[in-house]
Amino acid sequence: MVAKTRDETKGALDCWEVHDYIVIGGGTVGGASMISKEVLANWHGEIIRECQKRLRRTLTEVEKIFITSREGFIALEAIEEVVKSLAGKKLEGYLNSASKK
Repeated sequence: MVAKTRDETKGALDCWEVHDYIVIGGGTVGGASMISKEVLANWHGEIIRECQKRLRRTLTEVEKIFITSREGFIALEAIEEVVKSLAGKKLEGYLNSASKK
């Protein structure tokens, strides 16, 4: 089974065919969880669209990089949950928090 969407990956990581995947840390396939490049790009896109909807504008390059520089399940799940809980200035602050260090 090769998952095509993020929802298909839940509970199926140990069944994936291994080719053209990004290793993202300790999991069930050969000691590492894997997520396809396609699933990763789609997930980044979902998060970016949700941010744009909540902010009512396109994201800056810095804001997009904050999202797309993360590739792990845990990181993307956390970002997605935070994004869904914020709007306006609080969401802007979150998306720009890495650039303020």
